[in-house]
Amino acid sequence: MIRALIFDMDGLLVETESIHVRAWQEFLRLRGIEAPKGFCESLVGTSIRDNVITSQRVLGLEGDVKELTRERDAFYLEMLEKEDLTPLPGVPALFDLAETSRLPLAVCSSSPPDQLAVILPRVLEATGRAPRPEEFFDVMVCGQDVIHQKPAPDIYVKCAGELGVPPGECLTFEDSVAGAAASAAAGMTVIVVPNPFVDDNHRWPSPYVFGSLEEALESGGLRLEAGGVMLEAAPA
Repeated sequence: MIRALIFDMDGLLVETESIHVRAWQEFLRLRGIEAPKGFCESLVGTSIRDNVITSQRVLGLEGDVKELTRERDAFYLEMLEKEDLTPLPGVPALFDLAETSRLPLAVCSSSPPDQLAVILPRVLEATGRAPRPEEFFDVMVCGQDVIHQKPAPDIYVKCAGELGVPPGECLTFEDSVAGAAASAAAGMTVIVVPNPFVDDNHRWPSPYVFGSLEEALESGGLRLEAGGVMLEAAPA
């Protein structure tokens, strides 16, 4: 029995991953670095700080990690505010299920709080809800709330603790390799809807892997029960 629902944000509720990729490409280009094909795509799903460290190790990016992280966050946020953010297919139905279930709801994202403050109100409003995340979600945990980022389980463990629900009774929705690994390592059941930058042959730590949220809701065997949500047997 599932007694809490936890959502990733980027790439799961809204397609921002391609914006992240473009932001990294331009951020590096402004510093005289032309990223090789596939490099920026490989950064999707992990924290900006970890991506800065990877860029320093692989591409020779110079500078203080903390300052580069701050600059990259500001650069991306400026791009984000100009973009048309539309919820991904299946998000309205997922939110309908979440509301009907009356279960505790959470967002668990590696992104910093200023990005959640830009994205979540627009996602909620686009699904016909009041653009006040604090009224829809019981808990919102972001990357700054923990030391070790996804794929470490820390952010999901913290989220479960704030929800007051054992990890084994939480169902998470993830799109990235790091996010799915983090939630599985925390002992949660995870429904995976891979973003376009994930290798098609990746082996996920879950049998619940779908091509879209719509498919997950239609074929994933989610149904309401007294006191929670039941998840049927994994798809073949």
